Formats: sequence, C-alpha cells, structure tokens
Amino acid sequence: MHRSGKQKLTDEEKSGWTEDKQFYIPEEVSDHFGKMKSAFNDYENEWNSQFETYKKKYPLMQKAVKYFSGDFGSEWAEALPSFAKLTQNKLQPAALRKSF
Repeated sequence: MHRSGKQKLTDEEKSGWTEDKQFYIPEEVSDHFGKMKSAFNDYENEWNSQFETYKKKYPLMQKAVKYFSGDFGSEWAEALPSFAKLTQNKLQPAALRKSF
C-alpha cells in the first residue's frame, strides 16, 4: 500500500538498526543473553552436583554413565573372539590354503 507522499520506513529504520552493519546485535540483547548464559551455567552446575550425588547413591548408574560416554573398560575386549586363537591350530592361514 502506498502512503501519499510519505516514505515507508524499513524494518531496520523502525528498529533503529543501522544498515551498514551486516550482522548487528543491539547491546541490550547481548546483555540479556549474557545474563541468561550466567543463569544457565548455574543450572548446569547444580545439575552436575545432583548427578554426582545420585551416581554415588546408585553405583550401577555410574557404570551405565561410563558406557553411555563410550568408556567400556577392558573387560569387554577379553570376551571378543580372537582370530589368532581360531587359526592357532592350523598349519597355514585360510587365505593361503589350496581350495581343491
């Protein structure tokens, strides 16, 4: 819609943001998110503290957390089959034996 003789303001002009900046974050927005970051750090620290208490109370949970983080310990490797053990009694490796 055209306004008779009045220039339409762009979103940037309405908000007070300058057009010469490609990525502009107003100071009050930056301050707000800085406060949020601090608050969420406090929440994370509280969560970590509660989680440590929970893991001490429930040792099985501590073991599960280790597994979920990729630390399976050394016990599982001992249960895997070993190709060296399977070919130990053979005279030649399977790839070098004659097939006929």
